Amino acid sequence: MSIQMRAVEGVDMEAAFRRFDGDESIFFDVLRSYLSGTRPLLDRLREALAASDLEDYAITIHGIKGSSYGIAAQRAGEAAQALETAAKAGDIVAVKKGHAEFESLAASLLDAIDKALTGLCRELPVAETPDPELLREMKDACAAFDMDRADAAMEKLETLRYESDMDLVVWLRQKMNDMAFEEIAGMRIPDAIEHRSDAKELRAGMKGEYSFTAPEASVLIVDDNDACLAAAKALLGPMLLRADTAESGEKALLLAREKRYHLIFIDYMMPALDGAEVTRLLRRRVDEHFWDVPVIGMTACEEPRIMKLLLEAGMNDLITKPVDRKSLAEALRRWLPKELIHEQSAQETGEPLAEQTDGLPAIEGIDAADGVRFSGGRQLFLRHLGDFYKLIDLKSAGLQKSLEAGKLDEVTTQAHSLKTTARMIGAAELSQRLGLIEKYANDRDAEALKREMPGALEHYRSFKHRLAPFDEAAERERRPAMPKEFVARLGDLISAAARFDIDAADLAVRRLTELEPPEEQLAGIETLQALVADVALQEAQELAENMILTLENKTKRAPGIKIEEDGKCN
Repeated sequence: MSIQMRAVEGVDMEAAFRRFDGDESIFFDVLRSYLSGTRPLLDRLREALAASDLEDYAITIHGIKGSSYGIAAQRAGEAAQALETAAKAGDIVAVKKGHAEFESLAASLLDAIDKALTGLCRELPVAETPDPELLREMKDACAAFDMDRADAAMEKLETLRYESDMDLVVWLRQKMNDMAFEEIAGMRIPDAIEHRSDAKELRAGMKGEYSFTAPEASVLIVDDNDACLAAAKALLGPMLLRADTAESGEKALLLAREKRYHLIFIDYMMPALDGAEVTRLLRRRVDEHFWDVPVIGMTACEEPRIMKLLLEAGMNDLITKPVDRKSLAEALRRWLPKELIHEQSAQETGEPLAEQTDGLPAIEGIDAADGVRFSGGRQLFLRHLGDFYKLIDLKSAGLQKSLEAGKLDEVTTQAHSLKTTARMIGAAELSQRLGLIEKYANDRDAEALKREMPGALEHYRSFKHRLAPFDEAAERERRPAMPKEFVARLGDLISAAARFDIDAADLAVRRLTELEPPEEQLAGIETLQALVADVALQEAQELAENMILTLENKTKRAPGIKIEEDGKCN
């Protein structure tokens, strides 16, 4: 393909053409890579500067320096080199001063490159979408490592400008330049176009939505609600995926940095970093993997405004909470690479729902079939009922306290979480009432809250006696224990909570409930159960430490008991 490249302000065109042996098409591709790669690096520079992290700043500006010299943008390269030197020397004043000038210089350079590339693209004939046959040819050629075929297909794709999916052609060129042929071979290229243009018809036409396994696939599930995490993991279980979980946006970012996931499911409403912000941060990372990894939002909110916000943040798709196996499986079929999906026969797809609900007692206000479906199975449904029971006093008091204090943001967050959990156990009517509380709090409608909150809380608390039989701890006989053993198990809980190990904390509190506690500690044990069930591990840690102090004061004169700093005994 012959390209008449215009002059680009800030780039030494003569030196650039010498560097690329006069091949205009290669230089065109390098400029495109510079444009797409430098913008996220500038975002990272700003983040490092805001955090006064000069080490990360030096690493990032070093990358910009090299690529700037690479396209013969001498002035930008020299400015980046000066900033790198200042950052390595720890001179924050010089970095801040030079960064502002560099931002202006980089913006002008990127704008000039963008205009040059846009002008070139405008000269090309226009098509609606890339030719699927050419895309398949690209995939097959890369799978066979036949570079001549791949180059020929790429050149044909680049002879046109496309009204939609131009970003796919740009991505293919970047991967070709990086010689990332396996990534091209592994892409479901035709499906990627179909997903964007006709997603509703694709979903409607699906058959056997979850009659498959994907044992090689690795997914991350992010949700601040422990019950939702457990349910999603259980629902994915029959598909044999390798699923990790994160209970916060911060942990999700750490896990995503350490491991390459094929797909990420993420809740929208979470404290601190919500799902939209986590997605934006992932998309800004330097590693191209994060630009393309499918991110599927999970939300109980179906407002068009919110759904638009999430998609604009960089999410690929949305599913409604509470999720079920069908919605998860449909998302996996849409977004996992095709070669990771292994079809199953109908008889291999698991126990029918009707059989999982046989013998369950009728519970007023709860649809057991919905509960089993949303929880991911009978056993987890029964556990969720017990956890829901434990939280009723704590959560209802929290809602009342937040309302009385006028903290409507807290009311919104708490009602949203309870709404989702209630729907998960099949308590649809309660979920609807809590959804109204969430809406009124979000709308700052104090009168409506004052009118509706008492009835909603009464409805919520009415489940206390209905679900008491599902409290596992109440059904077990507690055995007498010496204070030393009781303190040791509190120490296990403190240790688990300190490292935010949810499974270990859950095991520790269950082991605590096997013991007959001192009478004055019984209420504390019940509160610990509720806090761990709510994944409020910091509060659980603080309460456990206070309980140990109380026991220490009571037994400090008793021989043979020595309480160590970690809460354990010798």
